[in-house]
Amino acid sequence: MKRALLVSLSALLLAACAGMPQPLEYTAQDRTILVRAEQQEDAAALLALAQELYPKVAQSPHMLPLRPLELRVRRQSGRYSAGANRWKGDLRQRRESWIEVQLGSDPQQYRWILAHEFTHYLLGDEWLPLPMIVEEGLCDLVAEQLDPATGAQRRMSHAVLLASWLGPGLSVTRTDRATGRMETITLRVNIDREEMPSVVSMLRFDERSYHSIRDPKQNQLLYAFGYLLVSRIGIEKLSALCAQAREAGVDAVPPEWLLAAAGVRLGDEESWKRVVDGLIGGVELEAMEKALTLD
Repeated sequence: MKRALLVSLSALLLAACAGMPQPLEYTAQDRTILVRAEQQEDAAALLALAQELYPKVAQSPHMLPLRPLELRVRRQSGRYSAGANRWKGDLRQRRESWIEVQLGSDPQQYRWILAHEFTHYLLGDEWLPLPMIVEEGLCDLVAEQLDPATGAQRRMSHAVLLASWLGPGLSVTRTDRATGRMETITLRVNIDREEMPSVVSMLRFDERSYHSIRDPKQNQLLYAFGYLLVSRIGIEKLSALCAQAREAGVDAVPPEWLLAAAGVRLGDEESWKRVVDGLIGGVELEAMEKALTLD
């Protein structure tokens, strides 16, 4: 059961992935949003959801105002969905940009994917000094405000991954459904620390080096680490760190600034354990129990 739970929790990390371009026959649109899809019902459904979520993301602190948006929507096998921002030309220019979405069979995943990708889409130049994994964490932070249920699932997944990377796994206390007794279980994903990049290396990944990580478990851990830092630092402080980096004439916020702002220190296992444990509360444990029920 524990093995199945870990597989389920890890699968909840919706890492962005690319799809090969295919003709998209059906469209739905308003003055700002254009949706192209393989099926008319997908085009209509995603337009309605985008009309709700896109303005809400734009209202988050330090986002660009609404601008024309194109969604290219395809179906993929499996339950989970994925998304990615795409553009032509230089990152700073993005003269032609769009969002690709691959829909799985579970429509409850769609809110998260759109909110996460809309956040990427509306990040302006002030965020350019942000390391790539921290940008992913920022997008997760905004998305969880618009999809709290998926946010709780992801925080649980993040905590398991991080605790497995840092030590023996995440210990949680729960009530056994069969006996009614309290039990402590350890949730763990097998992660070879020797194969992982160093903390400093992770925080120096740019767009190109970040996407060079192909191992799914390592990719998921990058998401978890980025979210951990952002959840500790907060949007306003992150924005201030980006401004500080620009004033200092450096391309990216240095790793030591981010770690200090998050309250963790290299080599200080207690500080890391404390912040990872801080990801878990009642709603996250509830998400774990739902995963157990599904399994």
